[in-house]
Amino acid sequence: MKAFLIEYYSIITKLFELMAAITGLICYRKFKNTNVKYFIFFLIYILFVENIGNYPVYVENNESFKWLSIYFEDTVFEENYWWFQIFWTVASTLFFLFFFRKNLNNFYVKQVVKYGMYSYIIVSTLIISLQWEILKNTYFQSIDVISFFIILFIVSAYFIQILKSEKVLLFYHHFPFYVACGILVFSILTTPLTFFEGYFNTSDWNYIILKWQVFLFANIFMYSVFSIGLIVCKPEKNSSLEN
Repeated sequence: MKAFLIEYYSIITKLFELMAAITGLICYRKFKNTNVKYFIFFLIYILFVENIGNYPVYVENNESFKWLSIYFEDTVFEENYWWFQIFWTVASTLFFLFFFRKNLNNFYVKQVVKYGMYSYIIVSTLIISLQWEILKNTYFQSIDVISFFIILFIVSAYFIQILKSEKVLLFYHHFPFYVACGILVFSILTTPLTFFEGYFNTSDWNYIILKWQVFLFANIFMYSVFSIGLIVCKPEKNSSLEN
């Protein structure tokens, strides 16, 4: 298993990310007049984030980029924690707040989500700015935990809305349902690993393998669910760009 994950973990993960993005592009015409179009843009954004985020590997293994290591040494840029903290954890949480707000009907819940977005931006910016050096070696546990509870809140709000409406009978026809399932399972599986990031080094291969196994399953599940949702769902009349 160790040899398999070392060799194929990154490749398999990127294949499923690419699959979801390509599925989104193929289905774009179907959803171009709905809020789902934003999610398709987000899937393409993920590809960008994941590929740029691998820059430490590019710098280490590519002679053309070796000179950058001189400038990155002993800074937060030597590793990619800062990149994924900002452009995945923070940015993706903001996107899901944005996306689900467009799919919620309750005015008061939408207001909570709206001001929650503003508050999250302020809190995350303060945490990162005041303790920037922490990103040399790990992620901010506080931001990860806040992001988890935000995801839990907006997904719960969406599920409650579905249960109270006629959509509950045909929930599998509504694309936000697939997004909610995918991101909820991913968050539940991966967030606890934040507290053990200090063990993620070659002196503890047992933890590295465990983390890779969890993330591999979480990624395969999430991107597969996204892809299935894009394929089986049809544009909703009340999912206009005006929401």
